[in-house]
Amino acid sequence: VFVIAMVGRLQRSEQHALSANAAKTSLLHDLELQKNELKASSDRLDTIVQNAADAIITTNDRGDIESFNHSAESIFACSAEDLLGRNMQQLIPTLQAGSWQMLEAGVLGVVDGIRHGVAFPLEITTSKVHVLGQDKFILIAPTSPSVRKSNACSKNSFLPSAMNYARH
Repeated sequence: VFVIAMVGRLQRSEQHALSANAAKTSLLHDLELQKNELKASSDRLDTIVQNAADAIITTNDRGDIESFNHSAESIFACSAEDLLGRNMQQLIPTLQAGSWQMLEAGVLGVVDGIRHGVAFPLEITTSKVHVLGQDKFILIAPTSPSVRKSNACSKNSFLPSAMNYARH
């Protein structure tokens, strides 16, 4: 009787362990799916930001650059790699240390940007966001209307040419 009771206990213990392992496996599978979905979402957002027509720059509350998209690279003629971690004051001298409060207003207006050591007019709009307990600033600088117009013309002229080519 004692042996039969022990066998029964061992079988229940084994079933419990198998059930717990199945639950853990299911949980790990769900976590892996969520991780993949989060990565895909992050990749989509990064693609959108990197390929936006306007310059998009994010900084911390001290003005240190945390992200710098391709349009920003073109406007300032600097690579993101060279500027990450550096202060925005290098690109926009108006943003002196401690003046980040003026960014909270939303529209900074036209300021002097610096490209190759030369000042140029740059329109900036700003947003302040709170992320994971920290203040961040998003600075957006539209590309010039002439750049947008030339891009639109090249895209519009491409379509008829491509359609004409496809017919032949």
